[in-house]
Amino acid sequence: MAPNAVAPPNGLLIQRTDNNGAVWQPQVNGTGVINGFDKDMIAADDVATSPFANNLYCTWTVFGGATTVQFNRSTNGGNAFTAPIILKNGFGQGANVQTGPNGEVYVCWADYTNGAIPAQGLGFTRSLNGGVTFTPFAIPFNYAGIRIGNGANANFNNTRVNDFLSMAVDKSNSPRRGRIYVVYAERENGNGKSIVRLRWSDNQGTNWSAPTTLSIATARQSWMPWIAVDNTTGNVFVSYFCMENQNNFNTNTFVAASVNGFATFQNRIVSDVAHVTAPIPQFQNGYAGDYIGITANGGRGFAAWMDDRNGTWQNYVSEVRTADIELTGNAQLCTGSNTYTLTGLPAGVVINWQPITPSGIVNFASNNNTATLTRNGNASGIITLIAEVIDGGCNYGLFSIQVTVGNPDPPMGTTYVTSNYYYLSQTQITTPLFWFMPAGQTGYVTYVITDPTVTPQSWSTISGNTPIISADKRTLYFSINTGQTASYQMTAIGVCGTYTKNFGATVLQGGGFSIVPSPNPASESLRVNITDESSEVKALSTEENIIMSLYHFNTTVIVKEWHFKNNQKQFSLNVSDLKKGQYILVVTKGKFKQSQQIIIEK
Repeated sequence: MAPNAVAPPNGLLIQRTDNNGAVWQPQVNGTGVINGFDKDMIAADDVATSPFANNLYCTWTVFGGATTVQFNRSTNGGNAFTAPIILKNGFGQGANVQTGPNGEVYVCWADYTNGAIPAQGLGFTRSLNGGVTFTPFAIPFNYAGIRIGNGANANFNNTRVNDFLSMAVDKSNSPRRGRIYVVYAERENGNGKSIVRLRWSDNQGTNWSAPTTLSIATARQSWMPWIAVDNTTGNVFVSYFCMENQNNFNTNTFVAASVNGFATFQNRIVSDVAHVTAPIPQFQNGYAGDYIGITANGGRGFAAWMDDRNGTWQNYVSEVRTADIELTGNAQLCTGSNTYTLTGLPAGVVINWQPITPSGIVNFASNNNTATLTRNGNASGIITLIAEVIDGGCNYGLFSIQVTVGNPDPPMGTTYVTSNYYYLSQTQITTPLFWFMPAGQTGYVTYVITDPTVTPQSWSTISGNTPIISADKRTLYFSINTGQTASYQMTAIGVCGTYTKNFGATVLQGGGFSIVPSPNPASESLRVNITDESSEVKALSTEENIIMSLYHFNTTVIVKEWHFKNNQKQFSLNVSDLKKGQYILVVTKGKFKQSQQIIIEK
């Protein structure tokens, strides 16, 4: 299946072979005329007992005019296709269609909720009647996409990268039959390096697991994942690109494989030679290929990718077999200690236990193939335990398990809205949470608990003069004015029992002068001019310092600070050492403050 090469207009052309590719049937037009056709995909219902066996399903995005995600189907082996239907009116891209063991049809895509790149969440819909009708699309979870448009991204050696999802469904007879898996690349902590993560659903996409990070912790960047389920065993394979070296763009292809639904998994390098991620000279906008792939059958995965190790871009395929080695143990540590054991080890292997990430949450001890984790006081969080298994220089892979310690801060969607500006969006509780707002305005804050494993019981005010406007078990909504602070407590039931979490909000008032930062986005240096000073500001002592503080946009932590004398009006700030991302610049003159969002690009 491929878009018509004639443009414009273009559309979807489909060909079928009935003899393993020896002869192909004539092309069938699957869509009619479509302008701005993108990212087509086809899937077949390949379960003989399905009520819709052998149906074909297609998805794609239409750009130009109104952007839509579309779908159609064939019930006669691809001889004819139904008229397209619209699954979403709006910006969704990278549509992926899969079928379930009972004829379910699932479609997902990267959803650009605000009509702007990068992706903000998973767009998802399903059909239980063979693609005749679909549920209204939903966004069951958010993620911080890595894409910056179709242009070059300096973090990937000036190549373009996508933040699409890949989906697979377990149609084996394993205990996880019917499970939907999705993998995607997102920014670590919302603004850091690219990591590969996985989520799954056991109830047809209604609820989703917390994310599991699949990519190796020491990587510089990990991206472009694809997933496949072996429908003879239920084993799952995920391929992805990985820059292991922090100082160059050397890239290998990795596969994360699991025999138990990613309760535990192993990572392996499957490319025998690294290549340098770089744009392909014949293409524009830093193009270096938008996808890699993997398929699986009979206990084996087959990863496919393209690299230019020999100076010419070629396709490569590597076979991956799931090892009998497993890292087993309890994925939840509430109190005391848990023991984790590597089983199925060949004789004579060497085991290297990796440092626990993040540190400080547990204490670690090991004895050959066994590791013991002990909770460090009341510390809570999600840690990753990793073991490397080596035999005479042959690397069997990295085996890891993700352990939830105590009741960590639950994933939380947070928005802050003023009367004329959507200012900040957070994805997790931050204490204290603060914003800057011109005098006289009122802001409205909403907290939503998005983690299905957490059951909030109540919300209460600890301090401050900002009463709760409304609250249910999962949502808190309140207003806050300039100069006000608020502190609240949530009581919830988690996997380790009932617990409380405190969090707060602060709004600081700006005024007295204006700031003009440029360029914005910045990369090496940022110029800041101070203008429109009030008489009170002008009367400040010339010896009084001007403080310029750069806060991380999501964590609200100060990452850099500069001090100047008050007799200056123009300033130069060196930001060359900062990571790419969003920040808030706060300029303080006496009791007066001004702030502005700053974007750093590399």
